[in-house]
Amino acid sequence: MTLHWRFDAGNPVIRPGQLNGALDAHGTATGQVIQVGDRYRMYYWGRGDDGVNRICIAEAPVDHPNQWAGRGAVLGPQPETAYNCNGPVIPAVLPRDDGPWLMVMGTNAQRRGSEMFWWYTGLAQSEDEGLTWRYITTEPLIAPDRWYDALGTGTAFILREGELYHMYYTAGAAYDEIGKPIVGIAYAESRDGLHWTKPLNDWVVAPRRNSVSPVERWVAKPCVVREGNGYRMWVSAAGDDYRVYSLTSSDGIAWAWDDYDPRLGALGIGAPGSFDDTKRSYATVTRADNEYRLWYSGNGYGATGMGYATAAVDIG
Repeated sequence: MTLHWRFDAGNPVIRPGQLNGALDAHGTATGQVIQVGDRYRMYYWGRGDDGVNRICIAEAPVDHPNQWAGRGAVLGPQPETAYNCNGPVIPAVLPRDDGPWLMVMGTNAQRRGSEMFWWYTGLAQSEDEGLTWRYITTEPLIAPDRWYDALGTGTAFILREGELYHMYYTAGAAYDEIGKPIVGIAYAESRDGLHWTKPLNDWVVAPRRNSVSPVERWVAKPCVVREGNGYRMWVSAAGDDYRVYSLTSSDGIAWAWDDYDPRLGALGIGAPGSFDDTKRSYATVTRADNEYRLWYSGNGYGATGMGYATAAVDIG
């Protein structure tokens, strides 16, 4: 079942510099929103006045989901490393009761020559329920050792079910005939959230090259929620401009694209002249009773801010 989204009349609900001043003055790009007690906490990619990429935090009451207040930056670059010397982007957080909270994020690596793909995946942990963080990786968390992630990895999402952790991550395979990266969503699993194995020999979500218009070469930034007897995943997919799409699965491995116009995806784009009239991307979704709440990035990967939309939950 496709979802029908209603967009907030006040969009963009978050503008660059609104939450954390100079730390995110050049861009606020969605990462993940989680609920902590009676408040939402947003972890997001902030691009600062100084050109630095950071992971920032903001909080809002659940009953007033866009009354956000900034809480500063919690992670920046690891200049001593090659995999994250230019700073982190697009985080996803897994709260835990039986251990430190975990955060996975895309990292900006040292660029080699004229390559177009220079991202990897990092991991951090928090001992104080997500308020302060430290990196626990100095190399990519997911090694680029399969054909489908040989170029590198990137933004990721972790879902825990019992003792098994499921990771869905952005994976670059190769360059196409015109030199563009071919990127899909890959899968890994873990028993501790720290050490990951790859049980599959392919992406779980592949780009639909030559089958959609514009040609889709890139699928990234997964966000997965449990829904009924299965799962729903939101991704950002691109030919020339990003759109948000959704997929469903009964087992978390085999995914089917929801039935949206492939040119527009699940969210479409905004009216001409609006902050999101060319791009909507990086969706993060949470559920409040029978409503999905979704935040997304606008033009320029968040350079114009974040929007908000809601949809009724398919309770089936």
